Amino acid sequence: MHLHLISLAATYGQVLADRHAGVPSGGEHGSQSGCDRAPVCSPPADASLPGRLQKGDDAPANASSLPHSLPAPRSLLPSLAMFTSLAHVSLLLAAALAVLAAPDAHSPTSTLNDLSARFNPNHVLARSLPMSAPVPLTNAQRLARGLPPNRPRFHNKHRRAIQPRQSGGCPMRTGTIAVAIAGTNAGYVRHDANSFGEFGLTTDPAQALSVNFCPSASFIELTTLNGLLTFDHLGGVQGFASTSPDLGTGPFAANYVYIAGTTEAPRGPPISGPNAFSAATGIPEDYETTIWQLAAGDQLVPSWVNSDGSTPAVQLIYVDGSQAFALTGDLPTFIADYGPAEPVTFTFVQA
Repeated sequence: MHLHLISLAATYGQVLADRHAGVPSGGEHGSQSGCDRAPVCSPPADASLPGRLQKGDDAPANASSLPHSLPAPRSLLPSLAMFTSLAHVSLLLAAALAVLAAPDAHSPTSTLNDLSARFNPNHVLARSLPMSAPVPLTNAQRLARGLPPNRPRFHNKHRRAIQPRQSGGCPMRTGTIAVAIAGTNAGYVRHDANSFGEFGLTTDPAQALSVNFCPSASFIELTTLNGLLTFDHLGGVQGFASTSPDLGTGPFAANYVYIAGTTEAPRGPPISGPNAFSAATGIPEDYETTIWQLAAGDQLVPSWVNSDGSTPAVQLIYVDGSQAFALTGDLPTFIADYGPAEPVTFTFVQA
């Protein structure tokens, strides 16, 4: 339809241009009318021409006094007709271009892009967040991740291995986080966050996020060892499009929480304070840090606390269009509002 409008306008414009230039409409060698062959052609006396007196019209009182040097009104008609016709062509072309520029309401791509744009703000220039230094892995850790062993190094008495952080004498566990989608291994949580400070997925073991935690606590903080430098915990931050930090169904169905870099905070309802998303965008959002439970098989299960202290049922999801993990209390509503997302599970993998 779009091309048809443009083609019609172009054809119409060409015909008018040919007529204005004196090219016969029947072709270069086509037959000419008697008017075309005549040096001077006058239309019939009763021709219906704008601005021309017709049979039965009253002549102006001073018609006889008009100067004979003035051009007859019909001499202006070709120019007026050409001007009007060109205006019609311009309108047709403008309409065709407007149709082409307008988004297709039935296009799946444009719809998904519009939905995905709501998940994160698209009107801000995100600031770059500094990363922590890489954590060297032992040969056993590298082999466990499917990586080749380290290159041999000569002994240096001044070299000291980087040790995992300890917390009040609790024996810390250190490792990575494996991600499964529909029960199938999909990779790992990636160590470098996206431009909004949110963590995503990688299939490269060398790019996996390293974390440690104290396993004796009922709810655990995951401290990142090679993630964001300032926001060195794997927590949850209120979503940009959420109306509140509360998750669930009903009035909270459209709310969601980013899995992003946070700072240390005790178990409890969301608090205001520094977090990766707010630092990157300048948009203040509440956050929680102690949101994980270690379940059977070392599965990391998220547990969010609403403002009233309740703990709603939540799902951990992956939003591929934004390369970010998130929490939601109503997956169908989330998909309807923000686009495709898949439920995932996190499993701690000992280093």
